[in-house]
Amino acid sequence: MLNRTIALIAPMLLLLSLLALVSSTQPAKAWNGTVYIETDGTVNPSDAPIGRNGSIYTLTDNIYSDGDGILVLRDDIVIDGAGHTVQGAETAFSMGISLNGRSGITIRNLVITAFDYGIFLYQSSNNKIIGSDITTNYYGIWLFSSSGNNITANEATANSAFGIGLYSSSNNDVQGNNVTYNGNGIGLDSTSSNNNIFHNNFETNNSQASESYDNLWDDGYPSSGNYWNDYNGSDHISKSVQESRFFSFNVVS
Repeated sequence: MLNRTIALIAPMLLLLSLLALVSSTQPAKAWNGTVYIETDGTVNPSDAPIGRNGSIYTLTDNIYSDGDGILVLRDDIVIDGAGHTVQGAETAFSMGISLNGRSGITIRNLVITAFDYGIFLYQSSNNKIIGSDITTNYYGIWLFSSSGNNITANEATANSAFGIGLYSSSNNDVQGNNVTYNGNGIGLDSTSSNNNIFHNNFETNNSQASESYDNLWDDGYPSSGNYWNDYNGSDHISKSVQESRFFSFNVVS
């Protein structure tokens, strides 16, 4: 009788131990809410998963928000995602990271998804967006009345409207980005000029690029311009041949 009881209990104990092991190895649920980096440098709320070391703010976990993700109110800081994700709920006018009147901000190593605007810069200058994955937002990276910013080595993928958009924004550098499977790869309105846009990969966007003003799309020989997966011509040194790539693009009015 004792042996039979042990035979019945043993599998149950094994099952309970396996369930405990599975529970302990499941990833923690993402932190929920909007995070503010205040003008005095504090992180608000204080339990948000962002650690601070001087001017460097590093995410320690994923952030989920049904509103905005991270609102930056302080200049001259680094926001390092450390590979973590800031995820929205596709709420209208929501922003994954918002810079309003900011300068000297570096945003790096982040995944930003499911916002109306993945990264939004308004009247902000001399900021850097580096090595981040901005995917499945409505607008990926959007600059409004912003100048002197650097957008480098990012993945702008599957954003509904634009992978990268510049509105009334000039003297920005957009270089070395992979811009793929967006509604529009990159778009510049008629008041955006003197932007440097080269060494980017534009692939399989519904409309690769659009512009209606004076921007630089080629860095000259041998540095070269951009890669377009739907361009079947030959590359030449001549500027006139390089510009011929854009004749088939939609023009922003």
